[in-house]
Amino acid sequence: LDTGLITIHITPESHQSYASVEISGFAEDLVDPVNLVAQAVSIFAPGRLSVTLSVDKAGAKETWGALPALPNGFGLMGASSTLSPCGGKVC
Repeated sequence: LDTGLITIHITPESHQSYASVEISGFAEDLVDPVNLVAQAVSIFAPGRLSVTLSVDKAGAKETWGALPALPNGFGLMGASSTLSPCGGKVC
């Protein structure tokens, strides 16, 4: 039975705070990236948001290649996608 991990890192600073949420080891049908991002936005209420999605197989579900929806109040300033030499993909 596969087990996934979720790591949350928070660095509060007076001039700028940083929070990251990392998930790994979950099957692609168990975690919806749009829902995960929406939950993180709801919890941390960031002023700015950066999202990186990494998969082990470049042929993984299309939703892992690009978020089909953005959280309310956020716009897209840029996007890129790179295939890694080991067959993975980072978006």
